[in-house]
Order: sequence, then C-alpha cells, then structure tokens
Amino acid sequence: VFEIKNPERITAEELKSLDIRQGDRIILKTANSSYEWYKKPFNEKFISFSNDGAAYLAEKKIKTVGIDYLSVGGIDNGIEVHNHLLGAGIW
Repeated sequence: VFEIKNPERITAEELKSLDIRQGDRIILKTANSSYEWYKKPFNEKFISFSNDGAAYLAEKKIKTVGIDYLSVGGIDNGIEVHNHLLGAGIW
C-alpha cells in the first residue's frame, strides 16, 4: 500500500519515487479515502491516474492495482487509462 500525495492525479513522477517492482500487486491510498462516496454525490474531480501514471505501471509490469474510488481513470481520460492498464494485463 502506497500513499499518493498529489491532490489531483496519480502521476508517473510520483510513482517513480515509490518502490514498485515487476509483478507487484499495489493499492494506492489518496485523498479520495476521506470522501464518503457512498453518502455523497458522485465527485467528478476524484483523484485518478494521469495517462503517464497508468503507462508507467504498464512499463513496470505490475499484476494488479487498486485505488480508493470508483474508477482508475478520470472523467476526461478514463478510456486511455483503462487501455494502458488492461492492455498490459493489469487488473
């Protein structure tokens, strides 16, 4: 489990500072954890992956990634993020 400090996106820059290795299964804790999504309206500005963040994990060849909201991709880049991760076999 790694804590992400960026208040907007999960970026390659921040992921590179973490000890992530090929084959890892990782969970990312963001500020999303403090948002009670099951009690409040959908937050369109939730913290999600940037395209370069998702591409970085694909390059690292991890096995699985989880984050603390409803999707790994944002409103503006969901398809691209999912394509990076799922295209690399990352669940």
